[in-house]
Amino acid sequence: MTANLVLERLLLVRSEVEQARGLLLSPSAEGMDHCSAVLESACCELAGCRPWLSGASGHPEVLVEAHRLQQAVRRAGGLLETAWDYYAQWNRTRSGWSAGYTPRGEPPPQIRRGLVCLTG
Repeated sequence: MTANLVLERLLLVRSEVEQARGLLLSPSAEGMDHCSAVLESACCELAGCRPWLSGASGHPEVLVEAHRLQQAVRRAGGLLETAWDYYAQWNRTRSGWSAGYTPRGEPPPQIRRGLVCLTG
């Protein structure tokens, strides 16, 4: 794969990550489902060009785009972390409403099955 093809794929992946980030900025159930699909597509696309990334390392434009992609992933990751924290806090609050409180005044732990699994 040439450096230009690697660059095109990195641009595509960054575009997908930015699209997912936009969906996270104004979340809805449908948006979150679509966000998941977009991020999965981006991961697959990035994995597909991974073997050729080291060969393109001597090309400054590829390195610049890889850095931009890294920044986009960090921004999207920050939004995902914020969403996780929000729902974890909401789950604790809801648990207290429905299951009472422990003798220490805290909501009891609620065991819930995770619905999101990201691997990389």
